[in-house]
Amino acid sequence: MKTQKRSWPRLWWWLPAFLVVLVLGDRLGGAACARMFNNSQFRFARLYNERAAADILLLGNSRGLCFNQPVLEALTGERTFNLSYNAMPVELASVLVHDYLERYPAPRLLLIDVTMADRNNAPLWRQFSMLQPVSERFAEGLQKKAPYHAAACRASHLVQYNSEVFHRSVYYYRQFDNDWLQDRVMAPSVARAAETVDPYPMKILPDQLTALNRLVETAKAHGVQVELLVAPYYPAYGQRMEDYGKWMKALQDAVDHPVRSYRLAIAEREAFADFQHLNRSGSERYMRMLLEDGVLTE
Repeated sequence: MKTQKRSWPRLWWWLPAFLVVLVLGDRLGGAACARMFNNSQFRFARLYNERAAADILLLGNSRGLCFNQPVLEALTGERTFNLSYNAMPVELASVLVHDYLERYPAPRLLLIDVTMADRNNAPLWRQFSMLQPVSERFAEGLQKKAPYHAAACRASHLVQYNSEVFHRSVYYYRQFDNDWLQDRVMAPSVARAAETVDPYPMKILPDQLTALNRLVETAKAHGVQVELLVAPYYPAYGQRMEDYGKWMKALQDAVDHPVRSYRLAIAEREAFADFQHLNRSGSERYMRMLLEDGVLTE
């Protein structure tokens, strides 16, 4: 019985065809994702598509998401825009603010929750990789923070969109993104645990503090009123933060601007979603405190 010989020349036709389909599919898929991101109501999509003009700019990590935009707008009659994101480091936030100031008239007021300066979350840069085509500053930062990922994004357009941040832009494609506040109330058992759980350590990071100082100076150079804030912690937790005093001193030594601390300003459990974050009703109380203290006025 004769063995049939393989037709190797026929196989080689499939290899270039596969590569063409692979590259074409990547480019088409990347273009579709880019179009979806550009048309999303997500805050970072709006930032780069001329839909983020505001009078009050908000900035922070997840605690910055506790700025209550609907209440702020009702109290001041002004537009707000929140550039905060979970675990946002100052260096990444600085890119977003600089890009904002290039694209829009300077806001009247910039509120910054300074607790974002206690972490250097370099991996988060990769989650924002879809900004690489629209922000030269971000592309430069990504190259420094994650050079291999930056190279992968240049090689494959789809890699840019394989991230949590892009997935959120899909969620907010038809939903307006100005309120991440939680309605839940911290359970009594969780509140009791605040008395024994190890507090979140505040780390003194000179590079983040220097970046914060530069950000403040840049904003002031654009005529923006800057307010540095510490949002409330649940007191049973907040008052046990042993590193807080040292961290605050390091912050004040590094940043030439006063800080208003509301760390223990709200005591009721019903105002918190967890140890570190206000819920919707708590954030409304916090915004009214800012108004009463003159933070929101010129």
